[in-house]
Amino acid sequence: MEYLIGTILGAVLYAFAVVTRFDRDRVFYPTVLTTVATYYILFAAMGNSTTALIIESLVAVVFATLAVAGFRKTCG
Repeated sequence: MEYLIGTILGAVLYAFAVVTRFDRDRVFYPTVLTTVATYYILFAAMGNSTTALIIESLVAVVFATLAVAGFRKTCG
């Protein structure tokens, strides 16, 4: 169920970006990707799980690294 909700919310965010023309700014999608990654850190902290916090932090670093790499590649 969580995958369905995530897919729907992703599609809604994409549609919102297109309609409002936020997607014309190249930094929009990398910012969204990095922000979503930090939510996982927040949820792990709220769950009071050190193991989950470490794992989610590592995954967030990967997300942020890919976002920056993608942004730099497309912006020359």
